[in-house]
Amino acid sequence: MRVAIVAVGELARYFVEELQARGHDVVAVSRSRKPYLDALGVAQHVAADYSAQQLRDALADCDAAVCTLRGGVPQFAAIHASILAACRQSATCKRFIPSAWAGNLEEFPDEPLDWADELVPVFDALRGQTDVSWSAICPGWYADYVVPASQRHLGDIGDMWPQNHGEKTFTLYGKGSQLVNFTSARDTARATIALLEHDRHSWEDFTYVSGAQMSWRQLGDFVKSRDPAYTFKRKSLAQSVRQYVANESPESRAVAIFELWGHSEALHFPWAKVQRHREKFFQGLAFRDLAELADEAQADPTKVV
Repeated sequence: MRVAIVAVGELARYFVEELQARGHDVVAVSRSRKPYLDALGVAQHVAADYSAQQLRDALADCDAAVCTLRGGVPQFAAIHASILAACRQSATCKRFIPSAWAGNLEEFPDEPLDWADELVPVFDALRGQTDVSWSAICPGWYADYVVPASQRHLGDIGDMWPQNHGEKTFTLYGKGSQLVNFTSARDTARATIALLEHDRHSWEDFTYVSGAQMSWRQLGDFVKSRDPAYTFKRKSLAQSVRQYVANESPESRAVAIFELWGHSEALHFPWAKVQRHREKFFQGLAFRDLAELADEAQADPTKVV
């Protein structure tokens, strides 16, 4: 299979590695060339503005397109529209994974705040056609943030993640009783590739993957069990709301959005859905829980898990 990765950033690195491990051809479509992709022998298409013509040329002979565009970037919906148009015009590229990579979008389509609004026109366009198969992948939170930065392709995101590795603090949203699904980025990529290999006509609008389901408090207890130096802090819902409304800076607003997301139920999906999709799409595929991921990282500190 020839798979195009559109908007190559941190998450895309897992897809490149796992697609090559499965023997697939990879085409990288990005605003600039990436030296590490040259070293891996990956074909690159530079699309300075992700125009419809640039994407048509890049996707013409592909079998699938996976978008890893970061939420909040300008023209998020327009870029997705161009990818969809390119897929529809291609004779072969009839599988499209949009850049959702979030929580329970099916039951909570308006969370996280602001960013979820960008997905509305994307999903409307996808649902308005039938020739290109698509599915939004829902992994919950990426579990990778519990391991050191040197062992993940995902960069630090500051207070958007409750664990502060430097200060050894863990922030609970209220009492921290909200249930959250966690999946490693690499396992998310592996599952997405397995879905691409599956009969596209059996796809569903939302595909749920997860390595673990636990509350924020349980996650904090897990972190502390690995390093007793950690202490807990609390952030109330009211504090997060005030921070969002104050909008003192883009960074402060982004943190508040993620905190409000953490306070909500939108990062939890019923385990029955996870299990059903494992049986339908992912038989034989292992999803690591937090302990397995942390143990793997600890066993080889040079490895990106």
